[in-house]
Amino acid sequence: MIFSLWSISVCHSAHWTSGTFTNIGFTLYHVVSREMCLWDVNDGRCIEFTKLACAHTGIQFYQFTIGTEKEGRLLCNGHYPEILVVDATSLEVLYSLVSKICPDWISSMSIIRSHRTQEDTVVAVSVTGILKVWIITAEVSKMQDLDPVFEEESKPIYCQGCQSISFCSFTQSSLLVVCSKYWRVFDAGDYSLLCSVASESDQSWTGGEFVAADKVIIWTEDGCSYIYKLPASCLSASEHFRSDIGKTKEGSIPPLIYKIAERLLICPPVTRFFFGRREPFHKLLIQGDSAGRLSLWSVPDSTPRQTAATCLQVSSTISLQEAFDKLKPVSAGIIDQLSVLPGKEEPIKVTASVYIPSQGRLVCGREDGSIILVPATQTAIVQLLQGEHMLRRGWPPHRTLRGHRNKVTCVLYPYQVSARYDQRSLVSGGVDFSVIVWDIFTGEMKHIFCVHGGEITQLIVPPENCSVRLGTSVLSLLLESRTPQSISFQTFSVRNEDKCVFVLMFFDLL
Repeated sequence: MIFSLWSISVCHSAHWTSGTFTNIGFTLYHVVSREMCLWDVNDGRCIEFTKLACAHTGIQFYQFTIGTEKEGRLLCNGHYPEILVVDATSLEVLYSLVSKICPDWISSMSIIRSHRTQEDTVVAVSVTGILKVWIITAEVSKMQDLDPVFEEESKPIYCQGCQSISFCSFTQSSLLVVCSKYWRVFDAGDYSLLCSVASESDQSWTGGEFVAADKVIIWTEDGCSYIYKLPASCLSASEHFRSDIGKTKEGSIPPLIYKIAERLLICPPVTRFFFGRREPFHKLLIQGDSAGRLSLWSVPDSTPRQTAATCLQVSSTISLQEAFDKLKPVSAGIIDQLSVLPGKEEPIKVTASVYIPSQGRLVCGREDGSIILVPATQTAIVQLLQGEHMLRRGWPPHRTLRGHRNKVTCVLYPYQVSARYDQRSLVSGGVDFSVIVWDIFTGEMKHIFCVHGGEITQLIVPPENCSVRLGTSVLSLLLESRTPQSISFQTFSVRNEDKCVFVLMFFDLL
């Protein structure tokens, strides 16, 4: 798994925005920079890569059968007024689901599988709150000639900012639409409004699912989750089904039966509901946060007797750090074989790193102030594969840069971010208040800046549209030593010639 994460980190040129795991042994990610990659999760290899003209925000996997063969399609939506259907193996765009009426960007979509007919349904909501319905038949699934498929139905449901759409698999008669400020239940037959619930003033819904025929779970961006019991007017088995059509009010809130308390989080977590299709039919809420913690709650089928909502306790939780701490033997660091000092058991810790794909190099800053340059592939082989290389001293071949007097906190290769920088320049910062510019090919220290008032915490490349004077500069973020809350920004120039201009701007944020 570590090797898979390593592979993912070095292929995309921007952060990825969406992805899905499929049951054909691959995982697919696509990113904001319009890149789409297909990965083999067994060995971390990038199997297929393509770059499209559109920026995607969502993806769903769709599998169907032709004869005895199973084929996969990827349904993609994003900053374009249709849904692209992509071959799951070759990443080739086959055809698109197009709107005749009010075409617009799609906020969210859902695939409804039919067990009674050969027709499946794609339901989507546009950014303007219009619900779109496409029918995918066996003939449509085989299409590969880029002919557009037009919608079967288009209806305004006034759900702007749609976050998710869920079909009730228990009754196959209801549709849950979650928006940031409200969630609504619709009749899946004619898309009439059955129930509508507004969020509290300080809450923002991010998704939801049916957990039973009469219950839904809705979660928020701050990590809270709520389980509501739907009114009888939303249940197809009830004699009161559809009795409130045209009468639904935002103020009529269904009973809240369970809740998951808010946690202190830096940014919104990823929350998903999982319903097992085989015995023992587990119903689980899974949440992962930016701190690397994965938490799991078991969702009960029963309804509590008390009127007040019951707070669900976490069933299991673990963080990446806890998982690594439990490993026996402890997993080796990427350059541990180069970091063991005579007479000491623990190797020198790596405190900062950057991978340079164009050179196949890995740059590692260490807690003793040194920087190690190693060939990435050979270094990974030393740790992952057995062989005669394990007997060689000082293997893999490496170069050590010495200039910092204490721990290296950040390393930056500016040319990797923008081609306006010199390919030879490598920049590092440390707790010794210094920023050093190195020649990455010769290992020479070209410049050292020591006028900072605190340890360097981050090195940033200015955007492409910045001032010409800052075009070849690097911004350093540091903590001032004068007061605990003092933060400074300093900018220095990394030019192609052997001249540097230091301190173009200085800010104090107290």
